[in-house]
Amino acid sequence: MVHFPAFTQAAPHFLRVFAPSWCNFSLVNLLFVCGRNRRRSPTAEAIFRGDKRVSVRSGGTSESSPRRVSQADLQWADLVCVMERKYESRLRARFPDLEKWPRMHNLDIPDDYEYMDPLLVDVLRAELESILGELDAHS
Repeated sequence: MVHFPAFTQAAPHFLRVFAPSWCNFSLVNLLFVCGRNRRRSPTAEAIFRGDKRVSVRSGGTSESSPRRVSQADLQWADLVCVMERKYESRLRARFPDLEKWPRMHNLDIPDDYEYMDPLLVDVLRAELESILGELDAHS
C-alpha cells in the first residue's frame, strides 16, 4: 500500500472515501471538545497533533471559547471526544438540525487540570490509545 503522510493530514473526507484502493487514507478526523477550549481539549489536540493515525482539532462549547465548535467541525469529524457528557448535550442543543452526527465518546475527564498538566497528558494518552486501538481493529 502506498502512504502519503504529508498529503493525508490535509486530505478532505471525499478524497479518503473515493481514493484508489492502493492509497492509505485511513486517518481519523478527531475533534476534542471541552467547555472553554483553554486547557483539556487544547492539550489533547497538542499531544495528538503529530500522531499519523489522526487529524485533530479542538473547540469549546462556550461563547467565550477562543475556538468555538462549529457545524463545519462536526461535519469534518469522524469521532468527537467530549471531556464530559454535558458537552455532548450542549452540542446537540446548539446544532439540532445537523443531519449526520459523528460518533461521540465521553472521556469523562473533569476540569481539574491545567493546560499540558502531566497527569492530564497521561489520562488522555491512555484513553485515546484504547479508542484508537478499537478503531484500528475495525478498519
